[in-house]
Amino acid sequence: MRWGLLGLLSCPRSAPPPVAPVPQAPVEDDAPRRTDVGAGAWSEPGGLCLEVPPSWEGTSGPPPHLLALRHAPSGVRLDLFAWSAAQQAPDPGDWELVFSDDGGYRTVPLLSPSSTATWATSEPQGPTRQTWSGQLGQRRVQVAATYPFDWSVAGRDLVEPLLEALCSTAEPEPGPGPPEEGGAGPLPSAPESATAAEAGDQQGEQQQRQP
Repeated sequence: MRWGLLGLLSCPRSAPPPVAPVPQAPVEDDAPRRTDVGAGAWSEPGGLCLEVPPSWEGTSGPPPHLLALRHAPSGVRLDLFAWSAAQQAPDPGDWELVFSDDGGYRTVPLLSPSSTATWATSEPQGPTRQTWSGQLGQRRVQVAATYPFDWSVAGRDLVEPLLEALCSTAEPEPGPGPPEEGGAGPLPSAPESATAAEAGDQQGEQQQRQP
């Protein structure tokens, strides 16, 4: 009995069956999907479009940050945003407002009339940011140009063609329809009897002038 028990204890134990690894769930990326943009035609589902010139490249994505372009040789940036018409454009973080005006600016023809604002950083040699905002259909659209230090004038010359080329493929909103029944219409023409009377008076004057 003792030897039998010792024999059982000395037998090698069978290894446990391997455990299959648990597959990890895919990690969802909460960041908006963005696509690369280069020289050529660009458009977005909302209808905004732009012919991107050479030396400009960046990314495109869903609202509010529709387009982010950078001029590689200079570092000048151009960003395009869109929100609902009822929503005001938020102030950019880490920027100090230097100038703003809600007047009718036509720098961006598509957004005319638009408001403008200029922003700067607290750094003495930091960049400058200039924005133009206007309502387009049911959206509030903003174009932002960012110039590196000492590039405000030359940078504006670089972004000027893009500001003027910004376009929209969306159909314009319908204008006012025809006047309702009973509304103001065209002025009525003179009655025929009055016209005939005037003609008769003119004929009588001519007869009186004859010798």
